[in-house]
Amino acid sequence: MTAMQKRSISSIESAFSDKSKGTHLFVSHGDVIKAIVASLLKLKLDHFQSLVIDPASITMLDYDGKIARLTLFNDQVTRLEDILRVSRPKRVLLGGGAGAAKRGKK
Repeated sequence: MTAMQKRSISSIESAFSDKSKGTHLFVSHGDVIKAIVASLLKLKLDHFQSLVIDPASITMLDYDGKIARLTLFNDQVTRLEDILRVSRPKRVLLGGGAGAAKRGKK
């Protein structure tokens, strides 16, 4: 499992170094995705099976090459086109990261 995790993270880092901006799409088996999520979120691989990845689900991380932020996990409802259309912050946020709230006049 450790070797698989290292290979998958190496692939992500390679893709990121080739093109650091934009969106990368990786398709894999559930255990590989769980190992990637665990690694990028600094979780111990010993406990990666506590994560659940269903077939054909979408998991999304914002990653700047150093810090990862889990923004969508095991989603089976949202369409990929809708996910990619949403504007995302360009940096890792502290706190809730909900973005700017829409404020109306009272």
